[in-house]
Amino acid sequence: MNHKVKVIALGSVAPVNLRQLAMGISPAVDGLVDHPYSPHTVPEIVPWASTPSLVKRDGIASADEQGTFASQIRLYREQSAKHHGPGEIWLTEFGYTTFQPAKPGEFYSGFTPSAQAKWSVSQITSW
Repeated sequence: MNHKVKVIALGSVAPVNLRQLAMGISPAVDGLVDHPYSPHTVPEIVPWASTPSLVKRDGIASADEQGTFASQIRLYREQSAKHHGPGEIWLTEFGYTTFQPAKPGEFYSGFTPSAQAKWSVSQITSW
């Protein structure tokens, strides 16, 4: 019996994944991996909006100016197609932490279990 095993790759933050696609990945890779954790925003927004400072820092835009999750998925698809990468995108880790920051303004915000459940579903359906 022959079994085909899916090979998925990458899994870093979006700017790194997009740059790795541009560098080229193995044609044996079936899917891109993304971990769209949202530390303190609503599910439809990612923390890497295309602002001049982030583009300067990362060298690439990884979402639109509003930072929409849907635009990030679109950019993954465009970058992968442009560089002959895989067509599948796997969201293997995502969610919202219940961690409560020690100080206001820290990178993460704490969410209730109810908010976690609702926002996780909302993020998946936003694209």
